[in-house]
Amino acid sequence: MRRRLIYADYNATNPLPPKHAEQVANILESNFGNPSSTHGAGRAARLLVEETRDTVATMLGCERQEIYFNSGATEANNQAIFGFVSSWDGLKAPRLACSAGDHASLVNPMKFLATKRKVEFIPIPLNAQGTLTEKEVASINANEIDFISLVHANSETGALVELDSIVTMLRSANSKVHIHVDAVQSAGKLDLAWIGKSPIDTVSISGHKMGAFKGIGCLYQKRGLAITPLIHGGSQERLHRAGTENMPGIISLGLRLRSVLSSPERLAPLAELSSSFHRRLLAIDGTVRNGDPSVCLATTVNVSFPQFLSAEVLVALDLAGVCASSGSACSSGSSQPSRALLAMGKSPKLAESAVRFSFGEYTTEEDLDAIIEALYNLARSKGVAIAP
Repeated sequence: MRRRLIYADYNATNPLPPKHAEQVANILESNFGNPSSTHGAGRAARLLVEETRDTVATMLGCERQEIYFNSGATEANNQAIFGFVSSWDGLKAPRLACSAGDHASLVNPMKFLATKRKVEFIPIPLNAQGTLTEKEVASINANEIDFISLVHANSETGALVELDSIVTMLRSANSKVHIHVDAVQSAGKLDLAWIGKSPIDTVSISGHKMGAFKGIGCLYQKRGLAITPLIHGGSQERLHRAGTENMPGIISLGLRLRSVLSSPERLAPLAELSSSFHRRLLAIDGTVRNGDPSVCLATTVNVSFPQFLSAEVLVALDLAGVCASSGSACSSGSSQPSRALLAMGKSPKLAESAVRFSFGEYTTEEDLDAIIEALYNLARSKGVAIAP
């Protein structure tokens, strides 16, 4: 008999809703035109593109003209960074900052540009809870920063950055600083409708993290902001991103977002389930929670099992039919300890034994029970104590 799959890796990708692919295919069948064509088929496709643009704008509380579709958050993050640097006309190299524990699509472009002496890269230290407050940002002389990226919710720990207070402080200290926000893990989970009226300049969004197709995302770019395009060619996306629009992805994103926005409480039950799950994990002797639950998304639980390497835990879980991870999916092939945990001050041993569990709307109490059972069985097999 085939073992039931227990999915606990929503931060890597959110499963497609039932019949979602079929819905997209049905829409495409009668809307196959190129949205840049001026004939009827092209206009019908263009209408679908603009309907999704309107939906994204509703989520962010911004104007539709401020949304630009692309292949996903990695491209959006690179667009914000490289686009800013290409447009820079200052006498000195711009100073770019982000947390040392941020996603590779933010840290690596900044490091690359620094090696080319195009920018000065300033890593921001995370606090022990894995997040940023005004204190950490102020420690890097925020008034001298030209571009700063803030990850709203860390993909590994779920730690939330205090965006409101930090953005207010940054704008007060430096009216010209470019403020970029990576909202990949918070979009669809938290209310972001305030962003369009905030001082934030750019925001990256990824469709598949919310249950849409992979390969679709967007960049919010505040009206009037001058950023050099990353991809040049045709006039698509109002000259901001060349290339024929990804119609399957855009349709998928629109369908999914309309569903998400119509059910803002769909993840509410996870708060209690996640809290109970966390307590049962800590019953395994030596287990350490990475991140303070009070400042983390309820959908993410990251713990270290010092008695094991994370690979050993993940193999045992996989054999039990459980999908989990040791951190960001984009870094899963790396042999290095988690950059985010090291930036929090965790020891290499704790970083190397960390496992991330991330949940979503299809997670059930039975799923969590099965995960706990698999972990307890592993602990017992190694003689590790479990508190009653």
